[in-house]
Amino acid sequence: MLTSKVKTLTEQIHDASFYSCDDRLFSLLTRLSVQYGQRTNKGVKINIKLTHQELANMICCTRSTVTRSLKKLENEGKIYRDGKYIFVL
Repeated sequence: MLTSKVKTLTEQIHDASFYSCDDRLFSLLTRLSVQYGQRTNKGVKINIKLTHQELANMICCTRSTVTRSLKKLENEGKIYRDGKYIFVL
């Protein structure tokens, strides 16, 4: 369990150091889909409700940047949003 936590923290530090906000957000959503995901016909549903502010705090960006990034990821076909739930495609 400790090894898993260290791996997750190392990935987060790497993301924060080298990735843009868009890339950090998609990386976070991918990790959350592995940890809390449920496969559906729409994609992998992240089974926790997160606000834009909570996502922003997790990746060290502003809420408005997360909102723009979510729209961009949705337009690129990488995610799908249904209410408060996010599906990773």
